[in-house]
Amino acid sequence: MSYEIDSFEEWCRNSWGKPTRGHQELLNSKTPRIFDAWSFTDLSSRLKVHIAEKLIIESCSHMGGFADSGDVGQSILNFGREFSGKGTGFNGRRVQPIKAALLLIAHLEFSSALPSDRDDFSQVRAGGGAMAAMYLLAQLEFLCRVNGRYLSANGTVIRPIPKQLRLKAGINQRKPKSVNRINQAFTIYLYRNQANLAKRLRSLDTKLRLEERLDSIRNPVMHGELPDPSVEANFLALFIAMFYYSDSIAE
Repeated sequence: MSYEIDSFEEWCRNSWGKPTRGHQELLNSKTPRIFDAWSFTDLSSRLKVHIAEKLIIESCSHMGGFADSGDVGQSILNFGREFSGKGTGFNGRRVQPIKAALLLIAHLEFSSALPSDRDDFSQVRAGGGAMAAMYLLAQLEFLCRVNGRYLSANGTVIRPIPKQLRLKAGINQRKPKSVNRINQAFTIYLYRNQANLAKRLRSLDTKLRLEERLDSIRNPVMHGELPDPSVEANFLALFIAMFYYSDSIAE
């Protein structure tokens, strides 16, 4: 770990009495918040990746569950504001939709008011998170493809996938022509990948079973079974933040 991360972790232990906050601490307004003490814009990319991972563990550790002290929303808001077309998989026409999706999530507003009682912008804030989740899920799959070694941007297999990896990813064909499931693309991305992000995500996958979660999310979200995937939007935004900020870290 870097000195900056060591200092941050020391602050966490001193402020919370432990490295991560539990559900009760997150919902307690007296619990110190990260971004009341640390300025997001002054953080290094390495620490932004580290904090995104911590927030996933604390606030988005399982599908359908979410608890936030305000740090998740603040992190995604700042990420959305400074997001630009830099890094692998983040350039060109892709920039504006991702930025819009992040800001939709940051301004997400849950309300008990009837749809007819809301003005236009309130409608967008109430329902925009669901659309953002669908878009970011697809972009996360794209990032796993373009940052790995075995798949092209459209999922075409560009080099033979080892048998061990095919079995691990649940690919039945001996010589698949393409891979079109996000959980499989994620597993393939991680395989023997020595990049710092891949190492982090392998560890996080062990803790939170990310591959299983992505597999569980995909069909209900992309095929319409899940009527409102907004709750997964925060998880996906933080996940993509890890890719984005890792791209600027020298290996």
